[in-house]
Amino acid sequence: MHKSFVIGSIARQCYKCTACPRPFKGNEGGVGKVDVGDNDYCQKTIASGIESRDSGGNDCTPIDKSKYCCKGDLCNGATTVTATMKLLVAAASLLFVAQFFQ
Repeated sequence: MHKSFVIGSIARQCYKCTACPRPFKGNEGGVGKVDVGDNDYCQKTIASGIESRDSGGNDCTPIDKSKYCCKGDLCNGATTVTATMKLLVAAASLLFVAQFFQ
């Protein structure tokens, strides 16, 4: 007797919300999840400081600091690193280097 198995792919999802809450945790009211295909992206857009998340389709094109695209389960839930955070990391690095060379 010949046995055959069907191997399926695990569905990926993206967060879906308009004017998403901040800070974003993914379990707030108004936040849903949408199934996406294997070739589809998740996206996060930021316009006038308002974040929205959804499926980006299979041709998502990132736009610097306003549209982010990713592939991965619920990957569009990640927060965006702000310029302030980058500045703090740079300042801490400079202080560390200054201490090292004294």
